[in-house]
Amino acid sequence: MLKLLTKSPLTHALAWVGIYVGSVNVLDAISASLGVMHLATSLGLLGLSLLSLLYLSKNKLSKRFGLNGVKRDAYKKMLYFIPLIILGLSQFTGELNPDLNGYQIALFVLLMANVGFLEELIFRGYLYEAIKSKSGTNRAIFISGITFGLGHIVNLMRGMSIDNQIEQIIVAIVLGILLAKIVAITNSLLPGILFHIVFNISGSIMLVNPSLNTLYIFGILILASLYLLHLMRVKTKHRDVVPLQSQA
Repeated sequence: MLKLLTKSPLTHALAWVGIYVGSVNVLDAISASLGVMHLATSLGLLGLSLLSLLYLSKNKLSKRFGLNGVKRDAYKKMLYFIPLIILGLSQFTGELNPDLNGYQIALFVLLMANVGFLEELIFRGYLYEAIKSKSGTNRAIFISGITFGLGHIVNLMRGMSIDNQIEQIIVAIVLGILLAKIVAITNSLLPGILFHIVFNISGSIMLVNPSLNTLYIFGILILASLYLLHLMRVKTKHRDVVPLQSQA
């Protein structure tokens, strides 16, 4: 994979997208055949996460793709991430799904922890950096965000209704652009990873009142858009990148 990254960063990113999507589909099928939803998917994606960390560590690519902390001087510019924290915790205002037991909740937590990590690494790490190297930061922010949102169309294969799918894609595009802008400012994936994990977990185990669902989605879009407008006024910093050839 390192040779592919050196030769074509975009192809490398798309290869990881294919690995991830293919793995989820295969693991979901295995989970269904076992009769325990998300079991194989949770464990399989945990393995893929560990493999990704090993790949990055072995080739000294962790910092290159944003697996580093946020510098202290960035917090004020980011409004101390308060809007992002509100967005991440917003779904906990509902009620816990009574149909879930402790074991199922634990599986959801494990699954969404790995989904959050892998999707941020692939879309805001590999894909974002590949586009930025060719077309610049602004295009990378929007293209990676839109690609991330449209990628959720695969959920139609998992039984999601078209109406819910459209809502999810719109929210995912806005959040994808927002998270990419955060990466551009902080040079770190960690805020996005933490947000993604919390947002996915709450969305999986909590129930939102159906009569308030449209209002809730509208609220998310408004807050995310306002936060994004603020961040668009913040200048981005470009981290120094060690040539790939010296990292082999």
